[in-house]
Amino acid sequence: MVRAPIFEYAERFSLPATPDAVWSTVARTEEFESWWSWLRELRVDGTPLESGCVLHGLVAPPVPYRMHLHIALVRCVRPSLIEAAVSGDLVGRAGIRFDPERDGTRATVSWSVEMMQRPMRLAARVGSPVIRFAHDRVVEHTVSRFRHLLVQDPPRPNGRIAAGPAAEGGTVQGLPRPNGRIAAGPAAEGGTVQGGTVQDPPRDQVTLTRLRVVNEQR
Repeated sequence: MVRAPIFEYAERFSLPATPDAVWSTVARTEEFESWWSWLRELRVDGTPLESGCVLHGLVAPPVPYRMHLHIALVRCVRPSLIEAAVSGDLVGRAGIRFDPERDGTRATVSWSVEMMQRPMRLAARVGSPVIRFAHDRVVEHTVSRFRHLLVQDPPRPNGRIAAGPAAEGGTVQGLPRPNGRIAAGPAAEGGTVQGGTVQDPPRDQVTLTRLRVVNEQR
Protein backbone atom coordinates (compact mmCIF):
# COMPACT_ATOMS: atom_id res chain seq x y z
CA MET A 1 0.00 0.00 0.00
CA VAL A 2 1.29 3.46 -0.91
CA ARG A 3 0.98 6.18 1.69
CA ALA A 4 0.22 9.67 0.43
CA PRO A 5 1.92 12.69 2.08
CA ILE A 6 -0.75 15.25 2.90
CA PHE A 7 0.00 18.82 3.98
CA GLU A 8 -2.50 20.25 6.45
CA TYR A 9 -2.19 23.83 7.61
CA ALA A 10 -4.37 26.30 9.51
CA GLU A 11 -3.57 29.66 11.06
CA ARG A 12 -4.92 33.13 11.80
CA PHE A 13 -3.25 36.44 11.01
CA SER A 14 -4.12 40.04 11.85
CA LEU A 15 -4.09 42.46 8.90
CA PRO A 16 -4.03 46.29 9.21
CA ALA A 17 -7.04 47.08 7.01
CA THR A 18 -10.78 46.46 6.78
CA PRO A 19 -12.02 43.23 5.16
CA ASP A 20 -13.18 45.18 2.10
CA ALA A 21 -9.75 46.82 1.68
CA VAL A 22 -8.03 43.45 2.12
CA TRP A 23 -10.33 41.93 -0.51
CA SER A 24 -9.62 44.75 -2.97
CA THR A 25 -5.87 44.25 -2.54
CA VAL A 26 -6.08 40.48 -3.02
CA ALA A 27 -7.98 41.13 -6.26
CA ARG A 28 -4.95 42.90 -7.76
CA THR A 29 -3.71 39.65 -9.28
CA GLU A 30 -1.80 41.47 -12.02
CA GLU A 31 0.66 42.61 -9.36
CA PHE A 32 1.19 39.29 -7.59
CA GLU A 33 4.49 38.43 -9.29
CA SER A 34 6.00 41.80 -8.34
CA TRP A 35 4.88 41.30 -4.74
CA TRP A 36 6.10 37.74 -4.18
CA SER A 37 9.38 36.46 -5.59
CA TRP A 38 8.35 32.82 -5.16
CA LEU A 39 5.51 33.19 -7.70
CA ARG A 40 6.16 33.10 -11.44
CA GLU A 41 4.34 32.67 -14.76
CA LEU A 42 0.98 33.68 -13.28
CA ARG A 43 -2.01 33.53 -15.58
CA VAL A 44 -5.58 34.30 -14.56
CA ASP A 45 -8.62 32.95 -16.39
CA GLY A 46 -11.76 34.86 -15.47
CA THR A 47 -12.48 37.78 -13.18
CA PRO A 48 -10.26 37.85 -10.07
CA LEU A 49 -11.99 36.82 -6.85
CA GLU A 50 -15.16 35.67 -8.56
CA SER A 51 -16.40 32.10 -8.48
CA GLY A 52 -15.14 30.23 -11.54
CA CYS A 53 -11.88 32.17 -11.81
CA VAL A 54 -8.78 29.96 -12.20
CA LEU A 55 -5.22 31.03 -11.37
CA HIS A 56 -2.30 29.17 -12.97
CA GLY A 57 1.27 29.68 -11.82
CA LEU A 58 4.68 28.33 -10.88
CA VAL A 59 5.64 28.29 -7.20
CA ALA A 60 9.40 28.29 -6.55
CA PRO A 61 10.04 27.99 -2.78
CA PRO A 62 13.56 27.99 -1.26
CA VAL A 63 14.06 24.25 -1.92
CA PRO A 64 15.01 22.47 -5.16
CA TYR A 65 11.38 21.75 -6.10
CA ARG A 66 9.12 23.81 -8.32
CA MET A 67 5.38 23.32 -8.44
CA HIS A 68 2.96 24.13 -11.21
CA LEU A 69 -0.40 24.86 -9.62
CA HIS A 70 -3.95 25.57 -10.75
CA ILE A 71 -6.24 27.22 -8.20
CA ALA A 72 -9.93 27.21 -9.11
CA LEU A 73 -12.05 29.56 -7.04
CA VAL A 74 -15.10 27.50 -6.12
CA ARG A 75 -16.86 30.02 -3.90
CA CYS A 76 -16.17 33.72 -3.36
CA VAL A 77 -18.25 35.91 -1.05
CA ARG A 78 -16.99 39.50 -0.87
CA PRO A 79 -15.45 40.52 1.46
CA SER A 80 -15.41 37.48 3.72
CA LEU A 81 -14.77 34.12 2.08
CA ILE A 82 -12.69 32.40 -0.60
CA GLU A 83 -12.85 28.63 -1.15
CA ALA A 84 -10.67 26.96 -3.77
CA ALA A 85 -9.78 23.62 -5.34
CA VAL A 86 -6.07 23.04 -5.96
CA SER A 87 -4.68 20.85 -8.75
CA GLY A 88 -1.37 20.28 -10.50
CA ASP A 89 1.70 19.34 -8.45
CA LEU A 90 -0.46 19.77 -5.33
CA VAL A 91 -4.02 18.47 -5.16
CA GLY A 92 -6.58 19.33 -2.52
CA ARG A 93 -8.53 22.25 -1.12
CA ALA A 94 -7.78 25.65 0.39
CA GLY A 95 -9.71 28.49 1.93
CA ILE A 96 -9.43 31.88 3.57
CA ARG A 97 -11.91 33.83 5.65
CA PHE A 98 -11.76 37.54 6.48
CA ASP A 99 -13.48 38.72 9.66
CA PRO A 100 -13.48 42.29 11.00
CA GLU A 101 -11.65 42.94 14.24
CA ARG A 102 -10.89 46.06 16.23
CA ASP A 103 -7.69 47.04 14.41
CA GLY A 104 -8.49 45.65 10.97
CA THR A 105 -9.10 42.12 9.75
CA ARG A 106 -8.53 38.64 11.10
CA ALA A 107 -7.60 36.30 8.24
CA THR A 108 -8.11 32.59 8.85
CA VAL A 109 -6.31 30.45 6.26
CA SER A 110 -6.27 26.69 5.80
CA TRP A 111 -5.33 24.10 3.24
CA SER A 112 -5.07 20.35 2.90
CA VAL A 113 -3.13 19.21 -0.16
CA GLU A 114 -1.36 16.11 -1.41
CA MET A 115 2.04 16.34 -3.11
CA MET A 116 2.03 14.70 -6.53
CA GLN A 117 5.68 14.98 -7.59
CA ARG A 118 7.62 11.80 -6.81
CA PRO A 119 10.73 13.65 -5.46
CA MET A 120 8.58 15.78 -3.16
CA ARG A 121 6.64 12.77 -1.91
CA LEU A 122 9.91 11.09 -1.02
CA ALA A 123 11.25 14.28 0.60
CA ALA A 124 8.11 14.58 2.71
CA ARG A 125 8.70 11.10 4.11
CA VAL A 126 12.44 11.27 4.79
CA GLY A 127 13.12 15.01 5.00
CA SER A 128 9.93 16.66 6.21
CA PRO A 129 11.82 19.37 8.19
CA VAL A 130 13.22 20.68 4.88
CA ILE A 131 9.76 20.83 3.31
CA ARG A 132 8.37 22.43 6.47
CA PHE A 133 11.14 25.04 6.46
CA ALA A 134 10.41 25.99 2.85
CA HIS A 135 6.68 26.18 3.52
CA ASP A 136 7.12 28.38 6.59
CA ARG A 137 9.44 30.79 4.78
CA VAL A 138 6.92 31.24 1.96
CA VAL A 139 4.06 31.86 4.43
CA GLU A 140 6.08 34.32 6.52
CA HIS A 141 7.22 36.27 3.47
CA THR A 142 3.72 36.33 1.99
CA VAL A 143 2.06 37.64 5.17
CA SER A 144 4.79 40.20 5.90
CA ARG A 145 4.73 41.55 2.34
CA PHE A 146 0.93 41.69 2.27
CA ARG A 147 0.79 43.67 5.51
CA HIS A 148 3.35 46.09 4.11
CA LEU A 149 1.26 46.58 0.96
CA LEU A 150 -1.93 47.22 2.91
CA VAL A 151 -0.25 50.13 4.70
CA GLN A 152 1.99 51.51 1.96
CA ASP A 153 -0.24 51.07 -1.07
CA PRO A 154 -3.89 50.68 0.05
CA PRO A 155 -6.77 50.37 -2.44
CA ARG A 156 -7.79 53.60 -4.18
CA PRO A 157 -11.60 53.60 -4.56
CA ASN A 158 -12.97 55.80 -7.34
CA GLY A 159 -9.44 56.76 -8.37
CA ARG A 160 -8.67 58.53 -5.08
CA ILE A 161 -5.66 57.91 -2.92
CA ALA A 162 -6.73 56.09 0.23
CA ALA A 163 -6.01 57.63 3.59
CA GLY A 164 -3.24 56.09 5.64
CA PRO A 165 0.32 56.62 6.91
CA ALA A 166 1.64 56.92 3.36
CA ALA A 167 -0.64 59.90 2.76
CA GLU A 168 0.71 61.77 5.75
CA GLY A 169 4.24 62.29 4.46
CA GLY A 170 6.60 61.60 1.62
CA THR A 171 5.75 62.45 -1.96
CA VAL A 172 3.12 61.71 -4.59
CA GLN A 173 5.09 61.03 -7.78
CA GLY A 174 7.78 63.36 -6.46
CA LEU A 175 5.42 66.19 -5.48
CA PRO A 176 5.67 67.30 -1.81
CA ARG A 177 2.66 67.27 0.44
CA PRO A 178 2.80 70.42 2.58
CA ASN A 179 0.92 70.26 5.88
CA GLY A 180 0.04 66.62 5.26
CA ARG A 181 -2.17 67.43 2.25
CA ILE A 182 -1.99 65.53 -0.99
CA ALA A 183 -0.38 67.65 -3.66
CA ALA A 184 -2.25 68.30 -6.88
CA GLY A 185 -1.03 66.45 -9.92
CA PRO A 186 -1.62 63.32 -12.02
CA ALA A 187 -1.18 61.01 -9.03
CA ALA A 188 -4.04 62.73 -7.21
CA GLU A 189 -6.32 61.70 -10.04
CA GLY A 190 -5.70 57.99 -9.61
CA GLY A 191 -1.97 57.21 -9.72
CA THR A 192 0.21 55.52 -7.14
CA VAL A 193 1.50 56.78 -3.82
CA GLN A 194 5.25 56.84 -3.37
CA GLY A 195 7.19 57.79 -0.27
CA GLY A 196 6.64 57.43 3.44
CA THR A 197 8.00 54.66 5.59
CA VAL A 198 6.34 51.51 6.85
CA GLN A 199 7.43 49.42 9.77
CA ASP A 200 6.64 45.71 9.83
CA PRO A 201 4.49 44.64 12.81
CA PRO A 202 6.15 42.97 15.79
CA ARG A 203 6.82 39.34 15.08
CA ASP A 204 4.81 38.26 18.09
CA GLN A 205 1.69 39.31 16.20
CA VAL A 206 2.20 36.37 13.86
CA THR A 207 2.12 32.83 15.18
CA LEU A 208 2.66 30.21 12.55
CA THR A 209 1.20 26.75 13.04
CA ARG A 210 3.90 24.44 11.79
CA LEU A 211 3.12 22.36 8.76
CA ARG A 212 1.83 18.92 9.57
CA VAL A 213 2.56 16.04 7.22
CA VAL A 214 -0.07 13.32 7.48
CA ASN A 215 0.33 9.87 5.96
CA GLU A 216 -3.02 8.60 4.77
CA GLN A 217 -3.75 5.09 3.59
CA ARG A 218 -4.53 4.99 -0.08
